[in-house]
Amino acid sequence: MPRGPLRRAMLFIDGSALRDTLKRDFYSDLGPGLVSRIDYHRLGLFLCGDTHEFIRANYYTAVPATYRVVDGKKFMGSDELHPHEAFKTDRAFRQFEELRNHLTNTCKYTRLVTGRLVPRRSGSYLRPALDWAQGVLAGASGGKPGGA
Repeated sequence: MPRGPLRRAMLFIDGSALRDTLKRDFYSDLGPGLVSRIDYHRLGLFLCGDTHEFIRANYYTAVPATYRVVDGKKFMGSDELHPHEAFKTDRAFRQFEELRNHLTNTCKYTRLVTGRLVPRRSGSYLRPALDWAQGVLAGASGGKPGGA
């Protein structure tokens, strides 16, 4: 045990990145729903060990998009969904509810922090940031912006 007061620590989890990594590396071995079976409080305690006081885990994710039904057809925004897309949307929402129930009922000191997905129609939103980053990288390497 270190001398003096323990340092306090929190765990911040990017839910999308965690889900994608687990799906890529472990999904076939462990099956679906792996994200909803992890005890994030125990994970935080393990990561902190005896050197830090674990305060809380924050799990960040987006609420899945939903569709509306009009005359038996399923729409997301103004676009009609193919039955496969509607199935995937339903599955994503069921998995989100499973995760919410798990974090609420099983994992103490774990908070679900939700955002929302915002569809983008083109890559033009990122262009100014990409141009700036390209200029910085070119300047750092002694070149001119734009690869010239």
